[in-house]
Amino acid sequence: MKKPAVSVVIPSYNHGRYVDACIGAFLGQTFQDFELIIIDDASTDDNVDRIRSHKDERIKLITRAKNCGVAMGMCDGFRLAKADIVAFFATDDLPAPGYLAAAIGVMAQNPSADVAYFPSRHIDEEGQATGDVSSLPFGVTRMEILRRSFLGGNQLTSPGMVILRDAALG
Repeated sequence: MKKPAVSVVIPSYNHGRYVDACIGAFLGQTFQDFELIIIDDASTDDNVDRIRSHKDERIKLITRAKNCGVAMGMCDGFRLAKADIVAFFATDDLPAPGYLAAAIGVMAQNPSADVAYFPSRHIDEEGQATGDVSSLPFGVTRMEILRRSFLGGNQLTSPGMVILRDAALG
């Protein structure tokens, strides 16, 4: 299998009620050269069964016997990613249909950038967008992002974030 243009890392815990909509949104992207790495963090609901029901060779499911948290799932996903560009997402959020195309485009147009942030839409238990959107404010400086990350909130790992794999692992 050739190296995908982008790896999407999605930690997931007890999100059986959301995961089908999230996976479907990625499979319906306008840009299709990606792998979808889903790390199930010892879910006790039907999350794993729902993920396995999607028969697409781009989906890679990693299951854990013990819950280790989102950060560990994200780190494992970055290590498993084959692409140079890695997108981080959450299973209770939906990407816009052109999210991956926009992410690849922004990173190509900004070769000195290590990371870019895109908004994501929260979904309800029926997989419908709630109208709530997560994103960083436009024009936020690097120092402001770091300040917010260490003094409240965790902006560096916002769903919708796209980062160079080497930067994430470095």
